[in-house]
Amino acid sequence: MDEEHKSNFEKFHDKNYKLLLLIPAILFILSVVYIGIFYSNNGDFMHKDISLTGGTSITLYEEVDADDLVSSLSGELEDLSTRTIYDIVSREQKALILETTADG
Repeated sequence: MDEEHKSNFEKFHDKNYKLLLLIPAILFILSVVYIGIFYSNNGDFMHKDISLTGGTSITLYEEVDADDLVSSLSGELEDLSTRTIYDIVSREQKALILETTADG
């Protein structure tokens, strides 16, 4: 009588629960493989920004040509990265953020 009241999912689960255990096992194996590949390519388990690695961050609140600034500073600073902040509506440059691993 109890079998008649079970839903289709419960019947499927009871019949194939060992097969369903493969899904989390496969996800776990894929995750470990991804972390291993990422570690071998980057030398760490995650990308670290300047707040974790240390260095200097400068924000310029003027309209500056980012390409000219990067070309002039790239020889003097190591690992220089830039981000340009634009206004969404007017597409006007609001700021330029320079980050480097070099200290002050």
